[in-house]
Amino acid sequence: MTSSWDHGWEHQKHKRVLAEIVAERYRQDKKWGEQNWPLVDPVLVGRDYTRMAQEYEIPTHVRATFLCQLAADRNQLTWGHILVEELAEFVADGANTALARAELIQVAAVAVAAIEAIDRQHAKETGINEAEQPRLRSIPNFQPFKWGDEDY
Repeated sequence: MTSSWDHGWEHQKHKRVLAEIVAERYRQDKKWGEQNWPLVDPVLVGRDYTRMAQEYEIPTHVRATFLCQLAADRNQLTWGHILVEELAEFVADGANTALARAELIQVAAVAVAAIEAIDRQHAKETGINEAEQPRLRSIPNFQPFKWGDEDY
């Protein structure tokens, strides 16, 4: 039995971006090892969400949501607005592992969508099909991820 994940162009572009993310995580682990930092500053857990947002110099989740909606209403919405809003929600929920995890999934999904938008724009500007675009060429010493890589 195959899932809908295995079919169609939309899923293939997700798989390409996600494979790049897996490759980057592999490089991070190789460079830094396993890391187990607190989700947010434990000293601030239980305090007002405003103080938590100040610690990270980001808007509160309430303000970020307002700014995101305002930009959308003005037809000026950007991936930056959406990512900041999702990050602010993560920071607000950081003391609750289940909620924080859900917010981080949303941050990651928005980041993937933004990467896909970059790829679509590049394809439009160059006439190169998205599936054929070179990836991450601007990163020095970048080695494309290959499934089955013996180092993985």
